Amino acid sequence: MRAQSLKLEEHGGVADIVVLMPQTDIQQLGCRQRRLVERYQIRLIEVPWTIPPKSWYPSYWWPGKADGWCGPQDLMRLHALGLDEYDAVVFYDQDVEFQGDMTPVLHCAARGYFISASGGVGEPFNVGFFALRPSKKLLRAAEIFGANVNFSIETGWGDCGFLPSGSKFVGAECGQGFFHTLFYKDCKAVKRALVEAGLQDIKGKARLPLQSVMADRCIWNYQNDGDCGNHLFNCSVIRVHHKPTHKPENDRLCGKLKYHRGGWTGEPQPPFPPPPPLKVRKGKEACVPSCVELGNNCICNAPMPPPHHIKNVTVDGRPVHCQEQVRSPSNDFFAVKITGASQITIRRLDAESCWCDDVTIECCMA
Repeated sequence: MRAQSLKLEEHGGVADIVVLMPQTDIQQLGCRQRRLVERYQIRLIEVPWTIPPKSWYPSYWWPGKADGWCGPQDLMRLHALGLDEYDAVVFYDQDVEFQGDMTPVLHCAARGYFISASGGVGEPFNVGFFALRPSKKLLRAAEIFGANVNFSIETGWGDCGFLPSGSKFVGAECGQGFFHTLFYKDCKAVKRALVEAGLQDIKGKARLPLQSVMADRCIWNYQNDGDCGNHLFNCSVIRVHHKPTHKPENDRLCGKLKYHRGGWTGEPQPPFPPPPPLKVRKGKEACVPSCVELGNNCICNAPMPPPHHIKNVTVDGRPVHCQEQVRSPSNDFFAVKITGASQITIRRLDAESCWCDDVTIECCMA
């Protein structure tokens, strides 16, 4: 999950790139992912839950189930509501591409607005983008709301309905319905959650500390539909492009920057600033942190020997020290040892068997 945030200053602002992840996913980050986090100074925040505690979930799903319901990947975004060390936070899906300046959204959100946009398949709220001035009380209100309501395909979350949609819409049972209800519905379940979270006026009346508004999705969250006008629509007005991610099927759709055919008139900016140089670890011998590819050992049907669970790899350079244990993407478990001036031995520990995933480790190279 990716969020951008802004600390406003007198002349401009400072933005952080924030990634929200549960502990189990952080533990599975490989060398390359951790190196990117370090290089681009990404703030990685561990979150305690992916759905609010005691929240409703459908009967065909259960906590820990990897798929089947979009709730965890959607509702984990609620943690962005509580990042109140920032003046403003904007959340974007990972397939979003900036095609212009998006900072006006942050500045507007910092003034006290909750900003979102509708979706490309008729849903009144698209969970791939929202912005707000965060508050821990807002996050607490979301937790209280989730713990005290159910979802129904007839009446939505907390019996608050689906309007302006006439019936259940795409993602209504997940984050799109939950967010839309919490920020755009004036119903009993929402008011009760706001009051219990301490969001009320001097008369004790429930009060959302933000004004909820909708931005033009054709500019701020462009999606895969033809509702943004006919072939005369100017793709250069798009600030934030969400979908399509593939090459557009017709001239009525605007694509990612790499698919533009003269429609883009601005100069696209690189997604990140140039990375700072890697820090050199000093010890008995100076070395540079590096990701080292050990590859796979997918020789499962070859006759023995050699043992299929051990592989010797000759690497470029000389490793001073390497991580001693690593897991593959398939969760195979390995021990790693430097066995020569430029040789590393990897041994599978969970089974005396081959492996077909490429394994990457972190070493400090002389």
